[in-house]
Amino acid sequence: RGHDGVCCLRTAQPPNADMPRRRSAWSLNRALVFRVGRAAPNGGSSCTLYCGGNGWQRPQQPRERGGVCSAWCCERRGAMNPSARSLLRRFSTLTKPALLPPPAASRAAPLALAPPPPPPPLADSVAAAVAAAATLLPNQPILENFVHRNPLHAFEDMPFDEAVRHVHQLEAPSSPGKRALTLSGMDPRKRSDEAIAELSAVFLDRGAAAWGAPGRNQGFLHFFASLEGLGWARWRRHARKTARRVLAAEPGPEQSLALAEEIVTENLLCFGVAPDDRVSTIRAMLMEMRGWAGMFHRMEGYAHEAPANTLVRLVDFFAVQTILSRASIETLAVRAGWDRRTPLAHWLGKAPAVPSFVDAAAAPERHPSSLAFLDQSSDRRETLELEFEWSLLHRLGNRPVPSPPPRPSLQLFTCIDERSGSLRRHVEVLFGEGVDTHGIPGFFGLPILFQAASGLPPTVLAPDGVAPRALLVETVRTNGGGVAKSAATHMAQVLFAQAAQLVEKMSFSPIGSLLLSCLLPFSLGRLVLMSALPDAHGQLTALLRRTVLAAPRTDFKMTLEPTTAAAMLVPIFNNLGLRDAHHFAPLCVVLGHGSTSANNPFSAAYNCGACSGRPGGPNARFFARVANDEAVRARLRSDHGVCVPDDTVFVGGQHDTTVDTVELFDLDRVPASHGSRLATVRDVLDRALGLNALERCDRFASARGVRTPEQALRHVWTRACDPAEVRPELNHSTSAAVVVGRRGLTAGLSLNRRVFLPSYNPLFDTDEGTNLERVMDPALHVCCGIGLEYLFSTVSPNHHGAGTKVPLNIVGDIGVLQGTAGDLRAGLPAQMTEQHVPLRTLFIVDAPVLRIQAVLRRREDLNRLVRNEWVRLVARDPQTNRFFRYSRGEYVPIDLAKDAAPTERAYDMTAAGEDFFARQREHMQGVTRREELVYRAASAGMLMSLVVPLGIFGGGAGIEEATTSARDVLAAGCGTGLSLSALAFGRRFVHGDALFTRFALLSVGLAASFNMVALAPALTTPALAGWSMFGFSSALLINLYNDRPSVCNNATYAFAAYQVSDLAMLVAAALCTHHAAGAAITGGGGEHGALVANGLVVAALLKSSQLPLTSLFVRSMEGPTPASALGYAGLSAHVGVVLLASSMPLWFEVDAARAVLVSVGLATAVYSSATARVHADRKGSLAKATSATLGVIYAILGMGYADEALLLSLGHASFRMIQILRAPSIMADRRNLRQVLGSRIEPNIASQRVYRLGWALHRFHTDFHALGVLAVITRHVRPAKPLVMTRNQRWATTAGVLCLTGAPIFPLYYFKEHLLMELLHTEPLLAVAAMAMHFGLSVGLVRFLFCNVTNLSYAGDRKPCGRST
Repeated sequence: RGHDGVCCLRTAQPPNADMPRRRSAWSLNRALVFRVGRAAPNGGSSCTLYCGGNGWQRPQQPRERGGVCSAWCCERRGAMNPSARSLLRRFSTLTKPALLPPPAASRAAPLALAPPPPPPPLADSVAAAVAAAATLLPNQPILENFVHRNPLHAFEDMPFDEAVRHVHQLEAPSSPGKRALTLSGMDPRKRSDEAIAELSAVFLDRGAAAWGAPGRNQGFLHFFASLEGLGWARWRRHARKTARRVLAAEPGPEQSLALAEEIVTENLLCFGVAPDDRVSTIRAMLMEMRGWAGMFHRMEGYAHEAPANTLVRLVDFFAVQTILSRASIETLAVRAGWDRRTPLAHWLGKAPAVPSFVDAAAAPERHPSSLAFLDQSSDRRETLELEFEWSLLHRLGNRPVPSPPPRPSLQLFTCIDERSGSLRRHVEVLFGEGVDTHGIPGFFGLPILFQAASGLPPTVLAPDGVAPRALLVETVRTNGGGVAKSAATHMAQVLFAQAAQLVEKMSFSPIGSLLLSCLLPFSLGRLVLMSALPDAHGQLTALLRRTVLAAPRTDFKMTLEPTTAAAMLVPIFNNLGLRDAHHFAPLCVVLGHGSTSANNPFSAAYNCGACSGRPGGPNARFFARVANDEAVRARLRSDHGVCVPDDTVFVGGQHDTTVDTVELFDLDRVPASHGSRLATVRDVLDRALGLNALERCDRFASARGVRTPEQALRHVWTRACDPAEVRPELNHSTSAAVVVGRRGLTAGLSLNRRVFLPSYNPLFDTDEGTNLERVMDPALHVCCGIGLEYLFSTVSPNHHGAGTKVPLNIVGDIGVLQGTAGDLRAGLPAQMTEQHVPLRTLFIVDAPVLRIQAVLRRREDLNRLVRNEWVRLVARDPQTNRFFRYSRGEYVPIDLAKDAAPTERAYDMTAAGEDFFARQREHMQGVTRREELVYRAASAGMLMSLVVPLGIFGGGAGIEEATTSARDVLAAGCGTGLSLSALAFGRRFVHGDALFTRFALLSVGLAASFNMVALAPALTTPALAGWSMFGFSSALLINLYNDRPSVCNNATYAFAAYQVSDLAMLVAAALCTHHAAGAAITGGGGEHGALVANGLVVAALLKSSQLPLTSLFVRSMEGPTPASALGYAGLSAHVGVVLLASSMPLWFEVDAARAVLVSVGLATAVYSSATARVHADRKGSLAKATSATLGVIYAILGMGYADEALLLSLGHASFRMIQILRAPSIMADRRNLRQVLGSRIEPNIASQRVYRLGWALHRFHTDFHALGVLAVITRHVRPAKPLVMTRNQRWATTAGVLCLTGAPIFPLYYFKEHLLMELLHTEPLLAVAAMAMHFGLSVGLVRFLFCNVTNLSYAGDRKPCGRST
């Protein structure tokens, strides 16, 4: 509505009499696709149904009616069959007015119009409505197959600007949950979204959880129903009722779809959704969980990406979403005054369907990175595009293209990738005359199915959607003495892989974790190397791989017939103009490209997009082998007229774009006559790689002091092997253009790695552009997808992007979360887009205009990208050397001599030599210098937090002794060492993030808190202050990235838990006999000995995520990964052990306290160990495993083994911190294991009984927690509109709130402590009331602070995108 266009519904196959007459025919078979086209010829809107396929014909031109939606269908050799008639009736429900054909119609005549029938039941069109609403969902593959694509691909048949506006309009309507928020002031979507996210994670899990979920073959609706009855949350009563209904129906896969549609129908009617609004409402609800909904939609269409034996359907997902949404809305509506005797639709109808104050296109988003500097805004996009076009065209100029050498000495074939383009340039400069380089899509025209020698399942190395035409089976070479060596190497790899797998499994067992804790020297040394000495850590790892785990030499056999192979090679040679013998060099090097890095969940995006996100080395190797085959060369000569000389040798290889190394394959097959040439080429490549690395280092903010190629190669190698490096390389962040043409057009020009360079020789092509079509096809699709994904992820990092990598969490091995809960994040992370200038890709094609037009007429998929200006096109006539800009359907000549420069220029690509990104480099260096100062200050602060308390308490009075014990000093020293390691890791991991300073200072707060608790000789004020400071530092760290609702909730939850722990500690300290004088209580003596002992035990257990607060660590993983490792695997996790070990005289003689400690610890070990195995996200599972191991350590401590407990705590903290710090690398670790062990690392599919037990325990902490109570108490702390505050006002408000809540850095804390301790002695009941009031006030104020003052979703904490001076 509101858009003039043609809506075509096409079926992939024609309906026939055998098609089942069920609603799943369209949704399951993906037969329904919506396309919005151009306006009808008469200016009105028309809607046409085409039923195409064998035996079916397209209708004649429909008689358009202004504003009328017509339905057309062609019969099949006679009367329309019942299925076709049913299909058209289904379509009629989607259009107004609806049209039905008569029972029979003449084949030549169009269908007659019929009066609109009564509207059918809503369920009849649920599948179609869900399919229509899904057009806005991201179509991002799983991480393993990540390739760049246009986020708005479904709207490419609309002009670019119109599509962007149209998408904003489609996103405007409110969902029922948003309407409920408007009416009640409480958001029902928070808990329903969290519930569906945790269900989706385990349902779509591809092996991340230790226990694979059973029963997924019946669909998501049945899976939800089978687990819903295990919970007891009051707000999910409707969900449990619906679950019982689903289980009672016992549906099969087909029946479950009908049931899902029926449930959706009922819930939409309950929400008061009119038939005309159903698509917009479904879309609004799906967009609230766009990541998970998009993954369901993706796996439904790409079944090979779904988990094995799993039925994935978007309709099922939406049915579950409506069930949980309805349950949550009804509960909150009752609180808001809704009368259950009246329909819920009446209450929801009071809220507007489309908020009048929302303008989605008006609010630019802030980029999370402080390194983002230049023009990261969509406001100046068109101006920037003109500036860049002017600069690039003037660099190219109107000069004639020089001819290549008569016969080159070397030819280099690389991918069209701009990262390979810079290597080509350096090779040309170093080699001098006689080199000829070409850019080819990275699969080199050979779509293959690659079976690696490791035994992994075969992978397709071809562009997305291109079927492989050859099988390449890699084998281990057995010639010479390599058999025994290969067998020994493989055995070593298997042993190491099995050891790594065993360590992973043991880490999720409390007993196994204790055994791993005994490896303290190894884990602590590895932590220090990995954090503070990444270069040494990488060298040790590389040495191990070279000496023990060296990859074996491999080979493969030809699987193509010579005729087929020649037919696959000839298009490549024709595109490049290589036909005669003198066109080929004696040595031709073919380089695919790939990427290796230690920390990169998006590694597939760094590989070759033309190989489906995998390295292109096997394709290059296969190309060389095929081109060297004599039989293939004979076929090339006889069948295609391509003469490859006998002395030409092709050598395949792979360029690692991260490390800047080149590996050449099959060098033993190079004849001895080419030995000197090969040696020269290898020397040139080595020097070119150094220059290439040096050029790359110019864009790295941390590459200070890199001046030589050797230093540059060392730097990029360190980045690749550093698990703390979130920017192993910049990938395509600098890309902006594609030049399709001869290399002479750009030879000698330094284009700053901004231009893709596909090779095309227009002099060897036909007027119809046969060769040009083959070049433009992959170039347009691949490069357009790359450019548009970078554009939208840059200008909209929180909507179309994946956010920052700092709190990133891998879930299910399919995608990433921010923190441990919420929606999947599609798009690119901020670290990949911070240096990108958002432009539409500029295509410059070296071909006549008529030839380009001929290609676009044949290829509508390419034509719509150009016609609708999703890319910008400039044609260069190879005869006249003139440029023509495509604009509004015409090719307008460009006169470079008269074309004036833009008045305000952001770039300078002239030959004068000005630095291209000098301003941005200066800005990044300034940020790096400030971060270095902060890092040094934080490191000094951590050291001072150890030295100062040690100096103060070294001679103070203690409980039993006059000085702090050596054990306490050792504990504080180890805690400081762990803190410094986490800070050093975070120096690189959080580098460039806008919140780096806060992270560093709050980390100092954690270290200082730990040292105060460890070194304070008694339960004196310093110990209490340190214990309380833990809560404030932890809550503020958790709340750093609070632009998501779950962050504010979880930070408030953690703060509330720490407040209870603080109060328990305060009670224990206050009730010590003669506390003020420091007198000791031993042997349970004193009148309040039991209360003191139990207070200490409760304080320690609550701080360590023990029962009943087992979800504390999981909810605390919202912050930066280094902070999560430091707090919830290191200091905060084990500070309770340190406290109890140093105060054993106060509690050990009290049997009740010991019993509580041992029983709660063992119960937590069992509980958390089971729930850790059902978590599909990496951080959440590690958090639960940490709680389980701590439970056993507490049990050991309760048995009196204090020294052993402390030693185990240090070992546990070391290896658990390593696991969390390496959490982003878990997919690479699993991939390496699969290469050696194959299917032996797949998770065990748990039995129904075992999994239900684990899930029931998991539901305990999700159903029963204080967040619901806190939400009710604090629901008025967030105003209707965001508070507008300056930076100084926010800092002042934050300081005031922290002062009122009793942060130890303010004097009010000590007054509160003294007052409460006095009241506990004199007026216990009044003291309890005061503590309860203080708890409620503190939690409310902190929640107000998190929701209104520090909220990044609207706080102006970071500079907005755009120009900065």
